[in-house]
Amino acid sequence: MTKNRFNNPPAIVSIVLSLFCFFLILAVLNYYQYSKVKNNIATANLEEISSIELIELRSFFEDVHNRLNVVREWGQNGLLQINDIEELNKKLFPLMNSQRNFTGILLADSSGTEYYLYRSDTEIVTRTSRVGKNDTKQKWQRWAKPDQVKEQWEEKSDYDPRKRPWFISPGQENTVSWTKMYKFFQSGKPGITASVSWIDPEFSDKYMVFGLDLLVEDIQKLLSVQQQKRNGIVFLINPEAGYTIESNYSSSRNLPLGGGGTSEQRNIVNLAIETWKAEGKPVKKNIIFTHDRQKWMSQFSLFGGDNNPIWVGVAASEKDMAAALKNLLFKVDMTDFVVAFAGGLLMLFLVWRLGMRHTVAQGTHKAFSGKLQEIILEGEGAHLEFKATVRHNINTDKPGKEIELAWLKAVVAFMNSGGGILLLGITDDGTVTGIEHDKFENDDRCLLHVKNLLNQHIGAEFSRLLNVHLILHEGCKVAAIECKSSPAPVFLKVGKNEDFFVRSGPSNTKLSPSQIISYLKKNRS
Repeated sequence: MTKNRFNNPPAIVSIVLSLFCFFLILAVLNYYQYSKVKNNIATANLEEISSIELIELRSFFEDVHNRLNVVREWGQNGLLQINDIEELNKKLFPLMNSQRNFTGILLADSSGTEYYLYRSDTEIVTRTSRVGKNDTKQKWQRWAKPDQVKEQWEEKSDYDPRKRPWFISPGQENTVSWTKMYKFFQSGKPGITASVSWIDPEFSDKYMVFGLDLLVEDIQKLLSVQQQKRNGIVFLINPEAGYTIESNYSSSRNLPLGGGGTSEQRNIVNLAIETWKAEGKPVKKNIIFTHDRQKWMSQFSLFGGDNNPIWVGVAASEKDMAAALKNLLFKVDMTDFVVAFAGGLLMLFLVWRLGMRHTVAQGTHKAFSGKLQEIILEGEGAHLEFKATVRHNINTDKPGKEIELAWLKAVVAFMNSGGGILLLGITDDGTVTGIEHDKFENDDRCLLHVKNLLNQHIGAEFSRLLNVHLILHEGCKVAAIECKSSPAPVFLKVGKNEDFFVRSGPSNTKLSPSQIISYLKKNRS
């Protein structure tokens, strides 16, 4: 009588030994792979964090710049009369109320006359100053409404607005200047001021200056909001003005808890800045340094201010950057072990019974490839679009921003409509050419580039609706972006412009503001 193979002890030992060796090799390869890519993953994570912080912080400082430039245009057009307090109130009260981070608003001219608006608890107070020969006369007014005074009083002082750090003479057109950190005259608290100036349109020998005060503690709160979202340290630096502003919150798990956290954070920030300066102040380049026998990485991005420009810095320990990856790998590995164990038994059973392992694997590959081929054969339509490259302009044989914006329009249109799939690396007629023309260093760089473009021009808040991956098909790499329909309107952001697209058959249609309102009422009600 022939014995069953699975009841044969030598066969069982052979199977167990084979599985043990399989698991051992899998674990060794996993650890080797993790050690090899850890630095690359940490770098990619740091770049992603830096990009997100830059977008969010840039929007705040661009808002400051935009408001300053709008007020300067008012002044150049003769709409700001420094002696007409109530008219100034009507124009500037909304500015103060719409942005809680502004602690004071200043308007002064070269004769020494000044209008100062600030918030005292929940009330708005103005201080008007006129510099005389021996002293400065100041009038204080507490307002119930822009044209209704609740209380007023007068004082004398040696205050002269022309001697304050924010008072600048007219320079280049559309220039915004940031001061050094200094103590505000009214509150005595440290802060910085952004200001603009212009020639008085009525008197060519006189000029006017407008400024917005920002308290350091408010900037720290703004940085803390960004920093609490992820591990690392976020900070601002103005090398020319010689100051650094850090978050007052520590999000790095590698900083000590308690009262020493802020001091330790400051030491790390200072070390990052010193290393960055020693390397020539590079932009968006990884700066690596060591603190307390730990490896740290930082990046610096430039924005804000035509004079005394401001930089935003992000620093994080390599452990912080790789921790999420390490935890994810552990979870995936445990799943892999379970799946591998069951799959190994099944594989051995199939090999023993049918000897079809190669056939099964080959059949699986053909099925997967056939699915993509089936999608391609459908051709472009309301839910499918092809683009030949990610960034390479085939006509000019150079990278082109217009190429990126072309497929980003399709993503926005899909999300504003019923969703869809964008395939990059396929021509309009369905020919698979791959994305090799884009010349990315590796797959990770390609995916990171695509995701950064989506975050920059569409918004990181929509990332949950987008799935980006690479597929090998007919020997070529195709980048696929699966777009889910968004419950909220999605706009393509290019500079200061925001455009709204919808899908109309196989094309992307840009809607006007009135069409957007009509479309949203019809489709989102």
